[in-house]
Order: sequence, then C-alpha cells, then structure tokens
Amino acid sequence: MAPLRHLRRTITASVAKSVQPLSPGYWRRLGARSGPVQPVLQGVNRLGEGAVWSAGEHALYWADIRLNAIFRYHPSEPGIFDRFDFGETVTALALTEEEGTLLVAFGSGLKWWKPHSGELIRAGFDLPDWPDARLNDGRADPQGRFWIGSMGVRRANAGKLFSVALQKNGEAKVSEWHSGIGTSNTVCWSPDRRFFYFADSLKNTIWRYRYNDTTGAISDPSDFLCGFRARRAGWVSYG
Repeated sequence: MAPLRHLRRTITASVAKSVQPLSPGYWRRLGARSGPVQPVLQGVNRLGEGAVWSAGEHALYWADIRLNAIFRYHPSEPGIFDRFDFGETVTALALTEEEGTLLVAFGSGLKWWKPHSGELIRAGFDLPDWPDARLNDGRADPQGRFWIGSMGVRRANAGKLFSVALQKNGEAKVSEWHSGIGTSNTVCWSPDRRFFYFADSLKNTIWRYRYNDTTGAISDPSDFLCGFRARRAGWVSYG
C-alpha cells in the first residue's frame, strides 16, 4: 500500500485594521451520526484540538496547539491536507456567517481569519493576562457569543472563563465568569440549552451551570464530575 500523499501549504498571515462582525445565530447544529470510526490522517498532529466541520466547504478544520498551525481536510481528497502556519499558538476555531471567514482563538486573543488570503483581522478581544496566561478551549453558543477559557503559562491557576459578544462596531462585550483556573477545557451546552459545562483539566473537575439562552448568563455552578483519579478530565459532548 502506497504511503499517503500530504499537501502542505503555509500562508503568512497579515493584519488588517477593519473588523467584520460575527452576526448572532451563526452557530448551526449539524446533527451527529454514528458509524465506524476510521483514521483519515496519521502522523500529522502533535496536539490536535478544536475540530470544526464546515458544511459549506465540505471540509474539516482543526488546530494544533504545539505546531502553531491550522489544518484543513477535504474527505473528497483522501490523504491530502492543507496546513496553515502562524507565529503564535492556535487553540480554537468557530464558523461565521461570512463566507470564507473563521473566528480563531490565538494565545493572545481573537482574530478573524480568511484561509484563502491568509488575512488576519483583530476581533475585539485581547487577553489582558497575556503572556502570563493564554487562551485555550473555546466554542460559540447558539446565539453567536464565543466562550473561551484561558490557562496559566507563567503563573499557576491564572486561567479564566470569558464570554465574548462581538459587536457590529468591531468591539466586543466581554464577561468574565470564572477565575483561578489551571487549564480550561470543555465548552458545551445541553441539547435543551438549560445547562452549560466547563472543566479544569488540572483539577479533574467538570462544572455544570444553569444557562440563560437569551442573555448568555450562567449561574448556580455545581460539580458535575469530580473527585476521581484519572490522567485529566477535559471534555464533555452531547451528540
């Protein structure tokens, strides 16, 4: 069997001054399908994270935190992938309503990214604690707000949990919900949108909050899963 052929493409990102807003409601539930699990690419990642399926492109995007890169894979081209390299840690991705534009979480903040041109545009949120901390896991909620956690780099338990509502004027309304985090992980909602889940991998704890779908507020945190011995707790998903 011949080895898989890999297509590697590096795009040097530039920074523009204009900002394109992320419209509310861009998040779409695509529905989960069960079936046999098969590897499609092997030996590509050092630490793959934040996989996002683009139905419009029929492509899978994901980040590699240790390689400072984003990958793109089209199932119609087996064994071939695109790699986009950046000069900073890439941690999470989200689709937007603007065709050809993704929201990307870098270690220092959020940016709009256009894969076809490599253009990067500031998205209204820079992490105040950078470089003592960096952004980590993140996901968009059903109303288009982006939820993102951070983690300590130079200081222990320096991580926080934020929600970011991106405004039409290019700025962002940022709310801080949790602090004292070791490594933030798991950004997830229940199917009925009543609950929000969030984890600290270093504490082996997953919390559950009540979630207001209209306002985006979370309240009444409780331990959903904790007090167990494992390598690290980090992910909850509903399918």
